Amino acid sequence: MNKTALITGASAGLGKAFAAALAAKGHDLVLVARREDRLNELANELRSQQGVSVTVIAMDLGELDAAQNIFSRTESLGLCIDILVNNAGYGLTGKFISQPLGTYQKFLQVMVTSVVSLSRLYLEGMVDRGYGRIINVSSVASFLPGSSGNNLYTGAKSLLNSFSETLHKEVKHNGVHVTAICPGFTRTEFHDQEGFQKAKQNIPNFMWSEAEGVVQTAIDANEKGTMIVIPGRFNRFLAFMLRTIPHSLLTKLLA
Repeated sequence: MNKTALITGASAGLGKAFAAALAAKGHDLVLVARREDRLNELANELRSQQGVSVTVIAMDLGELDAAQNIFSRTESLGLCIDILVNNAGYGLTGKFISQPLGTYQKFLQVMVTSVVSLSRLYLEGMVDRGYGRIINVSSVASFLPGSSGNNLYTGAKSLLNSFSETLHKEVKHNGVHVTAICPGFTRTEFHDQEGFQKAKQNIPNFMWSEAEGVVQTAIDANEKGTMIVIPGRFNRFLAFMLRTIPHSLLTKLLA
C-alpha cells in the first residue's frame, strides 16, 4: 500500500524537490502552498510522470487556523498522512523596528507554529499506526548566534532543531522518525527574495548545494532515524566551526 506524504511550501525550491523525490519512490502526495496554479502544474506533472495520486491544498500557513484547516481537509478526504515534510519558510532582512509587528507574527506562524501544529495533528495517527516520518527543514544558520538584521531566522531554525531532536526521542519507539535537515546555501528560489540577491552574487560556487542532493540526504537520514543532519562537507565543517569558536569571538566576526 502506498504511503502518503504531505509537503508544505511545495510549489518551489526544496518543497518541489521533496515532492519529486517522494513521488519517484511511489508515494502519494498532498501538496500545500499559497500558489494554487503552481501546485496544480506540479501535481499534473507528477501524476503523469510517476502515476501517483496528488492532492492540492492552497493554503497560507501564515493564517492562524491554517494547520487545522489542512488537517481537516485531509481527514475529510480519508487521507492518512505517513510522511510530513515541514518545508515552508522564508527570510526577513532589515532592522527589527523596520517591520510592523504583524510581519513578525506571521513569520513565526509559518516558521514555528505551523510546524508544531501540523506535527501534533498528524503525529497521533502515526503513533497509532506504528509508522511515521517527519522531516523539518531547518538551516545551518541555526548554529549561528543572533546578529543585527537577522533577528528571528536563526532562532526559529534553532528551535526546529531542538524540537525535532526531543520529539524523535519521544516517538522513535513507536515507529516514528523525526529529522531536522540543516542545509546551507542551496540553489532554490529562496535566495531570489528581495534583500538576498547581492549576497547571492558574492557567495562562491563551492558553498552551494543542489536541491536534489539536499532532499535525498534528508530522506535517507530520516529513514535511518538520524535526528539532525547537515548536508555537504563545507556545511558540516562550518557547523563544526560555529560550535567550537567562542561565542564572543563569533559574535564580533559576524558583526
